[in-house]
Amino acid sequence: MDLPEDRADALESRVAWLEKSLGELDEVVRALGDELRRAREEVAQLRDAQGGDGTEPGPRYEVPPHY
Repeated sequence: MDLPEDRADALESRVAWLEKSLGELDEVVRALGDELRRAREEVAQLRDAQGGDGTEPGPRYEVPPHY
C-alpha cells in the first residue's frame, strides 16, 4: 500500500508534467493560430489580386466557346 507521502509525490509529479504539457500545447495552438491567420490573409490577397471574391470562376476556368 502506498504511503500518503508517496501518493502526494506521485500526484505532484503528474501535476508538474500536466502543467508542462499544457504550456507546450498552448505554444503549439498559438503558433497554428498565427499560421492560419497568415494563410487566410494570403488567400484574401490572392483573391484581391485575381480580381474576384472567389465565388465565381475567373477567365482561367471558363470553357472555351467550341465546347
